[in-house]
This record gives sequence, C-alpha cells and structure tokens, in this order.
Amino acid sequence: MNKEDRMKQLLMVAVASVLVWGCNDILTNQYPYGEEFTLEYRKSALVGGESLVQFIGIKEDSRCPTDAECVWEGNAAAEFSVKVSGFPAVRFVLNTHSGYEQEKVINGVRIRLVDVLPAPVSTQPIRPDQYTVRLVVAR
Repeated sequence: MNKEDRMKQLLMVAVASVLVWGCNDILTNQYPYGEEFTLEYRKSALVGGESLVQFIGIKEDSRCPTDAECVWEGNAAAEFSVKVSGFPAVRFVLNTHSGYEQEKVINGVRIRLVDVLPAPVSTQPIRPDQYTVRLVVAR
C-alpha cells in the first residue's frame, strides 16, 4: 500500500469515527500506541491514528469495597469496542481480576485494562456514567 492509499484509509477511519462516535471524543482523545490513558463512560479515543477504542460500559462490578474486608478481591468487567483501520469493529470484555481476561489482541492491536475507577465504597453506589477505565493500547 502506498503512502497516498494509507492516508486515504486513515481519513476514512477518522470520518467514520466522527459519524459513529461523535466529533468531540475523537478531537480530544487521541493517544500514541503504548501510552496509558483514561477513558470515560461511553467515550472513544483514537490510538496510533488508526485504532478507535470505545468504552461501552461496566458489565459487572463485584470488587471489594474500600471500606470492607473481603475474602475475594472481586472483579470489574468492562465492555469495549475496537475498530482498527481496515477491519470491522469488535466488541469484547476485559476484567480487573487476574483470573480473567485482562487484555486482548485484535487485528494486531493489544488492548490491556489497567484499572476501573472509582473504587467501590459500600455506602455509595456507582452510577454507570461515573465509571472510567485506564487502558494501554499497543501495536
């Protein structure tokens, strides 16, 4: 693929991103591959100029509250969609507990969940829109 074709392909991904997930997310959330970043609920980020990552939401949050003592640390399961240039979007779930899938490779791009915030407190329920995730996306 020559440089002109590659630029056209990247432009098509950017235009599709604006149409699918909204202009404001993409303009403010751009990161190089390998850099840790935070993504808010239902927001998207363009990583490496070609991988569009969207945080869809939390499927489960059974993490031990910070004000409690638990036998098990629990798990938070976060759902994502990733669209790598030239490939269809893929939906998947990543987890905070090491006994479950914490990273996934999709079309040559590795997505790793670093953390889910905020940490739970037993007396304070977390609304879906309060969640953020810390991710590393690398080639």
